[in-house]
Amino acid sequence: MATELQPNGEETVTDRSEEHRARPWTVWVFEFLLIFFSVSLSFAANSYREHLADRSRARTYAANMIADLESDTAYLRSRFDGMRTARDNVDMFLSLISKQGGRDASTGKMYWYGLWCGYIAEIAPDDATFRAMTSSGDLRLFDYPRVGRYVVRYYAAAAAVARQATADEPIYARTREVHARIFGFQYNSRANQIVQANRKSFSQARIDAFIRTNPPLLSRDPALMSEYGEMCRSRFFEDQVGNLGRALEAADTAIARLRTVAR
Repeated sequence: MATELQPNGEETVTDRSEEHRARPWTVWVFEFLLIFFSVSLSFAANSYREHLADRSRARTYAANMIADLESDTAYLRSRFDGMRTARDNVDMFLSLISKQGGRDASTGKMYWYGLWCGYIAEIAPDDATFRAMTSSGDLRLFDYPRVGRYVVRYYAAAAAVARQATADEPIYARTREVHARIFGFQYNSRANQIVQANRKSFSQARIDAFIRTNPPLLSRDPALMSEYGEMCRSRFFEDQVGNLGRALEAADTAIARLRTVAR
């Protein structure tokens, strides 16, 4: 009960027990649901904003990585084609020296086919974007089963090519040493010029013209020829061709998957 003074000076007694009476439970439920939905909506909005930001970053990363892989792919393809050519020419050289140490073979053919034994598949992948993503944890932005694993697979294949090149370096150095004892520098240099010219525009006539010159060998020592032949066999061309092929296949697949993110 409460006493109130009216404007005319009279006092009135008011019963306020109604104001303190408990509110219906439905009001409490409604207020709880209102707060709950407000907080949930706020979380959902923040989550959506983060999703949009992550998607934008993923697109940027994908575009940058596509550029990296396309650069690598052009180099890998030239190395892959070169390695297959080297493998085939080495097979021909080994066939030449298998018959009496190559004594009856044309020296022009010996020079041309013997040129390829020191070929090595070096690679330094453009992995700036990949390193940035792995160090920051942003590789998570690429869905792993659909995209991420193909990116990882490519860089693993590229690493295999690099390891093979490193393992081959001592053999490569020794191969070049023995090569220099058999083949004259000036004629070897001329053959290399033909290789470079044929990479731009292939011409079998250039090769045939060089072979017909039959430049002299520095040595026909059977033991030296045999040693050089064994080194050519130890070049593991099939392993290099296989590694390069796997890296190319992985790069092409990764690029195709990344395009679905970048668009």
